[in-house]
Amino acid sequence: MDDSFSTEKKRGFLSSLALFTHSGYTALLGFVSFFLISYKSSAEVLGIYNTVLASLSFLNYITNLGLPAALITKQKVDDKDLNSVFYFQTFVTSIAIVLGIVFMKKIFPNINQLPAETKYIYLAVLLSFLFFALKTPISVILEKNIQIYKNVLVQGIENTVFYLTVIIFTLYNNPLWGIVAGVLLRSTIGATLLYLFQPWKPKLLFSFKRLKALLRFGLMFQGTSFLALIKDDFWTIYLSRSIGLNNLGYLSFAKKYAEIFIRIVIDNLNRVFFPLFSRNQTDKEKLKYYLTTYLKYATLITFPLIIGAMLIFKDFLLIFPKYYNKWHTALPMFYLFSISSILVIFTSPFINFLNGIGKVNISLRFMFIWTVIMWSGTLFLLSQGTENYIYLPIIFVIIGITSVFVIYVVKKIVKIDIIKSIKTALQASLIMIATFFITKTLLNYMSLNQLTVAVVLAVVSASSYLATVLVLETQEIITRFLSLLKNDNKINQS
Repeated sequence: MDDSFSTEKKRGFLSSLALFTHSGYTALLGFVSFFLISYKSSAEVLGIYNTVLASLSFLNYITNLGLPAALITKQKVDDKDLNSVFYFQTFVTSIAIVLGIVFMKKIFPNINQLPAETKYIYLAVLLSFLFFALKTPISVILEKNIQIYKNVLVQGIENTVFYLTVIIFTLYNNPLWGIVAGVLLRSTIGATLLYLFQPWKPKLLFSFKRLKALLRFGLMFQGTSFLALIKDDFWTIYLSRSIGLNNLGYLSFAKKYAEIFIRIVIDNLNRVFFPLFSRNQTDKEKLKYYLTTYLKYATLITFPLIIGAMLIFKDFLLIFPKYYNKWHTALPMFYLFSISSILVIFTSPFINFLNGIGKVNISLRFMFIWTVIMWSGTLFLLSQGTENYIYLPIIFVIIGITSVFVIYVVKKIVKIDIIKSIKTALQASLIMIATFFITKTLLNYMSLNQLTVAVVLAVVSASSYLATVLVLETQEIITRFLSLLKNDNKINQS
């Protein structure tokens, strides 16, 4: 392997390190923010919030068009590419914002029946898309250079501003106004900081030919996003009208808590590994190394978080009786969404791999199948009665099970050992589960308050997981770390 591989590994390591520091910090802020909103607000407020965000995803689709991904995938990107995309996205985004304002009552026909803040949340998020277009060129430059840790720093500041704003407003019983202020502050501060950290100025350069080529790939890539839009966001909008905002609030509560670690860890890991896959499309040894590394450490991080949350979530709710009484009906949905989140770990990395090596058409086919499953299952369940909304998470589990077909396709491209990659995480998780139930059984014989019980269960279970991982992986972790420091150009076998 050449020296560039060593550089890629070191930058990937720095990006991952920044990612996990940022993820932990963001998780804490996000958790406090969501907890306060769900504690102080009604299920209807959560339903309104999720409906607004889902509706605006359509505008995000229009303004994105897959162009950032097309630029990252392209082997060589110059100023003409960046400027062509910048001017085009700015134009399309501006048109989308105007149309979004003009047709607001069409999108929300019952806007006057909702809290007044709903309209301002919609307008705030709408305006934030303009800043997305302004940030695209710099974000692409950083990701092409595998310097994602700089993007992560900006995102950390953005999240701090947003969550702290929401938390402060929520403490004063104005969570919806907090969302309005948070969205606007995050957008403006984030764009400003990104330009300060990585100066870039637009130039009078534009190429219809290059833009057309980028759009050709981008639209195909965005085709997957469009189907995801139909599968997830239009699904949310449909549910807001078919089962009501209150029931949607309970569904959103369960889904948010169950998917929080997937959104933080897996989504960001996709950003780290996507450029690595795209830069090495023809080198199967490097692709194998990156894919197995991704899968191994994704499972090591997410398995204990998701499984641990499933084990202790009820005990956590019981610490706050008022909170438990309000949301305990969402517990069965939370457990089902958590199972589907575990299955996502065996889907998302491989879809990201296919997109990174340019096999977007394959990803598109899978997304089409999942969209059909989602909507046919939803329509069938609700046709039997709207109270069946509590069974909707089962559809997510069914979709997750189909990950075996994605894995089968990828293994025809790159030969990887799935069992070997996840073995440590699986063994440590089983020991953690056993430790949890043994500890809980012993605690039942003690007169402890609920807070103490929850803390003891969390600490003992987490300690058992970490101890198992250290026993099984200490040598491997040290070897990989030293190889980065010594610029080792050989691929370490996972």
